[in-house]
Amino acid sequence: MSTEIHDEVVNLYNSNHVGVVAIKGVMGPEKLKQIQNSFVESVNYFYPLEYGDASRWDLSEEDFCKFPSLELVRMEFRRMTTEISLITKFNSVYKEKFSVLFYPEGSSGVKPHRDSEHSVNCVIIFIVSGDTMFITTSDASSKNVIEFSTHPGDIIIMRGPRSKRDILPRPIHSIGKVSKPRYVIICRHINHYLMDNDSGSSELLLLEPDTKSVVGDILFFHGHQVGVRVGAWETPRYLGPLLSHGYRVIVPSILGYGKTTGESDYCGPNTLQRVGDTVRDFITEPVHVMGASRGGTLAVLFAEHFPKLTRSCTAIAGTYDLELMVNETPDGKMRQNILDETGGTTYAYNFRNPRTLWEELNAPLHIVHGKKDEQIPVTQATEFCDFLVKNGLKPKLSILENENHKLFSKQTFSDVIVPFLEKS
Repeated sequence: MSTEIHDEVVNLYNSNHVGVVAIKGVMGPEKLKQIQNSFVESVNYFYPLEYGDASRWDLSEEDFCKFPSLELVRMEFRRMTTEISLITKFNSVYKEKFSVLFYPEGSSGVKPHRDSEHSVNCVIIFIVSGDTMFITTSDASSKNVIEFSTHPGDIIIMRGPRSKRDILPRPIHSIGKVSKPRYVIICRHINHYLMDNDSGSSELLLLEPDTKSVVGDILFFHGHQVGVRVGAWETPRYLGPLLSHGYRVIVPSILGYGKTTGESDYCGPNTLQRVGDTVRDFITEPVHVMGASRGGTLAVLFAEHFPKLTRSCTAIAGTYDLELMVNETPDGKMRQNILDETGGTTYAYNFRNPRTLWEELNAPLHIVHGKKDEQIPVTQATEFCDFLVKNGLKPKLSILENENHKLFSKQTFSDVIVPFLEKS
């Protein structure tokens, strides 16, 4: 990376910087010609956007194989983000997203906006054809306008948040009127994924740590949500202590929550299959598996069904005998919900009871429960652990004397949950 680019990137993340830099002549004429030819061959891949008069092509792995010139852009993006990450201290290991935008001659461009909150670290835009103004402002009032005259071969770098706690604003930007047909390739890191497969859509959120390095990965399962089922999106407000300890947290929205389509079946076979299908692209080696409430139950079942992906398992305020829960709970709504989602059959209860596949629990297991839990009695935790001990396993049981169902305090994470992770 040249000294000029290095200095520009360093300034990009200063609090008094507008958050955009334009760098001239990064791509030469020969490479531009190769890329432009790819666009001519792929005109049917573009679809019109809902706003404005532009059209878009979201690149797939198959597209990179079919058009080698696009692979050159991807490699350049990876090279640049790796170097930028060393300067600006962000984690460059993120899911990537690549899109081509086409603006026809006479297009009115794009109105002022901020990029989606799912874009992180930085966005790099490769200008392939067309001359126009890239406009950015320091605030929503459109004062202090800065204009960049961009030409084929140039790139634009925009900053994004480097962690959950990064408060630098995303730049407000727009594109001026287009005088010649304009193609750009937008390359970004994203922390939110919506994947489609034969069984439906699955949502996943990736939470990066606040530290300079990642000490480990956690697969976290959220619990039941009354009212609006936002799925994974509830977790950033209480998983901060894990991020501050250096853990990266992978949070899928379980079946029937968030944007994950399908009927919820209370940690049943459909949930396990969907979760397994969703996380396989993100987990290539064993990770810490964790969950709370319904998610605590799911964490233990996941550890049994996917032992090769489980480094340790922490179950917080989970239910380990649904049939007993249905028969003993005074909460009529909870009872009916369990019956509705499971069907209330012996097979359904046995499938969701971690005692059924206890012999598959190979990873260290930590059961955490509040003694004053008002929703799930602490006996669910103690009796499950007694069963495991009688069968020769050694689960760690942490009963928090003065705690109820919600166990997300900083002290609980620091004193109870994180020390177990560090030893596992």
